Amino acid sequence: MTNPQQCPKVSVCMLAYNQVKFIAQAIESVLMQQVDFDYEIVIGEDFSTDGTRALVADYQQRYPDKFRALLHEKNLGARENGMQTLTACRGQYMAVLEGDDYWNDPLKLQKQVEFLEAHPECSMVFTAAKTLHGNELRDWDPPPVISNTYSLNDILERNFICTPTVMYRNGIQDYLPDWFQKMQIGDWPLHILHALHGEIGYLHEPTVVYRVHSNGAWGGLSAVKRLEISIATARQLIQVLPGQCRNALQRGIGFAEKQIVAYGLVWGNEPSVGRRYLFTLLLKGEWPFESFNHALRALVWFICPPMGRRLQKRRAMQRGTIPEEGLHH
Repeated sequence: MTNPQQCPKVSVCMLAYNQVKFIAQAIESVLMQQVDFDYEIVIGEDFSTDGTRALVADYQQRYPDKFRALLHEKNLGARENGMQTLTACRGQYMAVLEGDDYWNDPLKLQKQVEFLEAHPECSMVFTAAKTLHGNELRDWDPPPVISNTYSLNDILERNFICTPTVMYRNGIQDYLPDWFQKMQIGDWPLHILHALHGEIGYLHEPTVVYRVHSNGAWGGLSAVKRLEISIATARQLIQVLPGQCRNALQRGIGFAEKQIVAYGLVWGNEPSVGRRYLFTLLLKGEWPFESFNHALRALVWFICPPMGRRLQKRRAMQRGTIPEEGLHH
């Protein structure tokens, strides 16, 4: 363990790989933070081929007192790069920021440190966020129920946290269980591991812009694929977490399955996958539709997909694009 007297108050954990178009904005959004404490920026640069590496090295040279760049000599992959960067963070608190997102509040770190210092019962704190789709800025889906704090059961049931908004109490990375590296996604299990040790605080003002683009590791996936990965991760977690976590995870799986049916058969995005999950839910005796209208749309897609596509096109022309609803991770 590092001597706490030699550690900064906050470590900012950043992962970078082939994000040359975005990484400078991400870094500058950290450098603009107005704080009354020391912080470090720990960047895991995963052997990029597009100029990201040179840009990160330049920042380290210009700000040697702020930056610790882990310039890997080969591509490790997102999982191993994430683990090495996570364990390199020395601060009392740890914030997370991907190289294609950015903070839009210069007081983000200050507010979160003050919150955690005033609320020792909380193991982490997150905030509201914005998403950037091209040039369009939208609100990140809020938690299902707006509150100032959330519990372990809340985050087990549904991952409503935008990861670049988070600040954790640091230290858990020294004791990560062996199963952590086997998870299909890392941020949700990391939230859960912290929630095992305290409540989750929430600040209602947005502090982050989460960029949705085709090359994003998560945002670049289809909504259905994200939900399927979330279901698979929940099933993994059921096998490794204490038994009292099982019911909340099972409720979350049921919610995600209904979302897939909605995407696939109500909105017609991936009808073949939607049909498969519809059978799963019906066999469990669960009704997945919120309204008769949704059930009717699903029936059309189920019986005659070409007609479903024609109706989808007609609705899109009448109302604009079909809304994308569902879970964020």
